Amino acid sequence: MATTTSKTRLVRSLRGGQMTIPIEFRRALGIDEETMLRVTLVDGELRVSPVNVATPDTQSSGLKALYDYFAPTREAVLASGISEDELLADITGAVAEVRAGQRSSRE
Repeated sequence: MATTTSKTRLVRSLRGGQMTIPIEFRRALGIDEETMLRVTLVDGELRVSPVNVATPDTQSSGLKALYDYFAPTREAVLASGISEDELLADITGAVAEVRAGQRSSRE
């Protein structure tokens, strides 16, 4: 049976719920400033794991262009105090409304 080693560190939650991942953990997992992280709530515990995302070479150039086009707007909205979660919820709601309209026009 394989054994795993466990390391534990105490960290303080900062303003806005931010926290610092200890450097030895970041090094062990290969986490740097560009790494996307998956945060999962399981049985009262937060689990944080690095996620491999497509590099720009393998991403759709159309999607990247669209993302880049809206970057200034996205930054302005976030700078105004609206959280990313609120922004994503508004976008999701707008997409749902458009889709509902498309469905009703087909009926």
